[in-house]
Amino acid sequence: MSWTEQKNNRRCDFIDKDIDGIITPEEREEMEGLQKQLDIFRHEKFPLPIEEAKLLYQELLRKNK
Repeated sequence: MSWTEQKNNRRCDFIDKDIDGIITPEEREEMEGLQKQLDIFRHEKFPLPIEEAKLLYQELLRKNK
């Protein structure tokens, strides 16, 4: 999935409208779809280091015993 500056600008415009209280139900639905696309893109390109965090947590638990 690709994420473009155009999609991001559109999402930001919807966020502004949402904050101003003037977003339509159709725009909100599109904004939510764009947000989901962004979340998928970020997860694919920049996954959270969950495994490293688990290892660090286990190490901290061992040190605190």
